[in-house]
Amino acid sequence: EALEKVEKKSVQDTLLGKAYHLLGNCLYYLYEEKEAINYYQKSIGSKEKVYPDSHIEIIKSLRNIGNCYNFLDEIALAQQYFQRCLDLSLKNKVVPNEMLLDIYTDLGFCYAQLDDFNKAEEYLATALDLTQANFPDDVKRLITILDSRYFMYERQEAHEKMIETAKQSLTLA
Repeated sequence: EALEKVEKKSVQDTLLGKAYHLLGNCLYYLYEEKEAINYYQKSIGSKEKVYPDSHIEIIKSLRNIGNCYNFLDEIALAQQYFQRCLDLSLKNKVVPNEMLLDIYTDLGFCYAQLDDFNKAEEYLATALDLTQANFPDDVKRLITILDSRYFMYERQEAHEKMIETAKQSLTLA
């Protein structure tokens, strides 16, 4: 009977975590980022009762919080959440490669916004290399990475690199 109660509580926490996450998504799509963050945090609280901290479901909520902060132009906070996602993803061997690539891209874009161009280039180059090696036909993901790289070069006023990056994107279209 005690085991049944534990299992029932785990199922409830899992469902509650999923519901909070979905509410966060709805609010994010309605441009209510601050409220979305609240629900993503509640989602994490429920999921942490069931999953280890490096579980994909927790990483998804953390990444969404980072995206909210990025949208709110609170780039340093976004960067912290994306870095936590990367650290947990590397700790967790079962994270899908697609999410890991997106996290590298997110971090590269954040560092470009923070004018830390060396780190931005490092993360974007990693995202591009991993995408080309593992998902060479994923044009949308490749263009997203190149768009972030273009943004970085634009902030640096590196016009030749902007042109080169734009030409790379054209070859994918």
